[in-house]
Amino acid sequence: MREYLLLNNIPDSIIETDKNGSNTFNSVDNYAKKNDNVIIVSQAIHLNRALFIANCKGLNAAGYAVSGQEFN
Repeated sequence: MREYLLLNNIPDSIIETDKNGSNTFNSVDNYAKKNDNVIIVSQAIHLNRALFIANCKGLNAAGYAVSGQEFN
């Protein structure tokens, strides 16, 4: 995902990746501890769950689903 964002002119300085998240809940929870605004870029199958969790954590969250075709 990070490489896709960089290739589409998203500055590296605003990209946050979670290397410690073993699942969607942990990744959103790890982010929520440091921030309160987020755009989640994820596979479509995970995005609704991630946005739901972010909302429950009080984050102002928006999402963008990628299909996987972007990486081929």
